[in-house]
Amino acid sequence: MRSLRLQLILSHVLPQLIILPLLVISLAYIIESQFLLAELANDFRRVAMLAAQNAEARPAIWQDASQAEDFAPIF
Repeated sequence: MRSLRLQLILSHVLPQLIILPLLVISLAYIIESQFLLAELANDFRRVAMLAAQNAEARPAIWQDASQAEDFAPIF
């Protein structure tokens, strides 16, 4: 039979060993989804708008393939 001391230690330590990792994972998910991904989406939106403006200023890229490749090179 376990001692009362061991039972008290486990009753206080075990919940912390379960709750703390879950809390860290939850916070990481919230930070990623609310801040990092939103900022990344805004960056992509700005780049897409700049690309659209540049494409609009160069109508020749729609007729000439070599100019289109110069505008948006394929890697």
